[in-house]
Amino acid sequence: MRQTHSFRYLFLLMISIGALVTIGQVLVLREFLVIFYGNELSIGIILAIWLLWGGTGSIVSGKICENREFRGTFFEFTALSLTILLPLTILAIRYSRIMWGIVPGEIIDPARMVQISALLLFPFCVTSGALFVLANQLAKKVFSGTPISMLYMAEAIGAGLGGIIFHFILLPHFLVLTIASITGIQLCIVSFIISRKTKEKSGVIGYLVYALLLLMLVLPLVNTHHLDLLTRKWQWPKAHVLASEDSIYNNIVVTREENQISFFTNGLWYFSSNDKQSAEEAVHIAMLEHPSPENVLVLGSTLSGVAKEVLRYSTVKQVDLVELDPDVVHLAKKYLPADYLEVFRDSRVKLHLADARTYLTHCQPANYDVIIMIQPDPVNALISRFYTVQFFSQVKGLLRNQGVFSFRLTGAENMLGSEMATYLASIYWTARKVFPEIIAIPCENTRFFCSTPKGTLTT
Repeated sequence: MRQTHSFRYLFLLMISIGALVTIGQVLVLREFLVIFYGNELSIGIILAIWLLWGGTGSIVSGKICENREFRGTFFEFTALSLTILLPLTILAIRYSRIMWGIVPGEIIDPARMVQISALLLFPFCVTSGALFVLANQLAKKVFSGTPISMLYMAEAIGAGLGGIIFHFILLPHFLVLTIASITGIQLCIVSFIISRKTKEKSGVIGYLVYALLLLMLVLPLVNTHHLDLLTRKWQWPKAHVLASEDSIYNNIVVTREENQISFFTNGLWYFSSNDKQSAEEAVHIAMLEHPSPENVLVLGSTLSGVAKEVLRYSTVKQVDLVELDPDVVHLAKKYLPADYLEVFRDSRVKLHLADARTYLTHCQPANYDVIIMIQPDPVNALISRFYTVQFFSQVKGLLRNQGVFSFRLTGAENMLGSEMATYLASIYWTARKVFPEIIAIPCENTRFFCSTPKGTLTT
């Protein structure tokens, strides 16, 4: 009966380990996406290395258990090491751009992605991979006759619970480092309970280890917000980091340089305040291409001042602004100058919190005179959705007669290199499959203007 009762604690410990590893994987992936700018290739690399090091940990721990006597304290201290390795791994990822001398805005090539991921994931992944083998050895030694399937079940339950708890409870209410500390503390407590229920006690040294780990995990909770901003500054060393929040879509960072407030999503620049020139370039050429624009749709960067520029035209009756992330709006209301938010008091302006592709699907056909898209360059699958034939066809269906669609891509002010020219040409010919008339104005930001009937755009 004692053995059955004690096994319940091992089962509980495996649930805790499964939850911590799942939550840790999500946290690490999200942090790497900020460093690697949300590229899907990086996700594949990270997961491949995660599996490689996890398998390596299982093999090595299995060999160790074969060649030397297994002790329950070895499993205990290995599990405890995970509690501190998770926050340390997160801090190392944030510091990696400084470690590798990567300047802000620089795209990391796949070779360096592999190098950075392999080095930084090694401690946590090898340790987590070793734990299942060690748990099996503990079950054989302390709880003889326990089927290994029970351990698989416990870990699977923990992984499922970890994902649910992370999405619905932890992510909406806590910072990344807080989540890492909370999951570490719960594993530390469960591990302490099971160590008291098994025959092998870790003694005074064990108590000291637990006390030290709990102290290291609790201390960051005292001022997590300050620590989070301090470590985010490693990624933007020349700016003052005002805020950092993790939404279900992105990591959002707000920085200030002199009098300019800038927003970044997953490390990519999104928009800045006091950047009137960019707002004017995005709006006025497109608006002037239409003889009498009434209904205008803006997709992305809706808080960057473009609505104010659109409302300068007396013919405008309605401006629809589509923004994906509500947390961006929340932070904008908190940190942007008051004059940026005044436009939302205008009855003609409507802000829609929705995915742009979904919003277009539910719009009435031929509803807009001008559609202005302000999205980052297509560096990942999420953004690339806005530069496909299917998306351009959706936009075309929403334009009225003589309607104008405008978007921008990074260009060059003086001369285009071969790679840049190929990149811009690929987007041009994609749009050309849908719109019979397209004009591109080359500059630092190359702007494209598209219209359905030929002869609408001025040349």
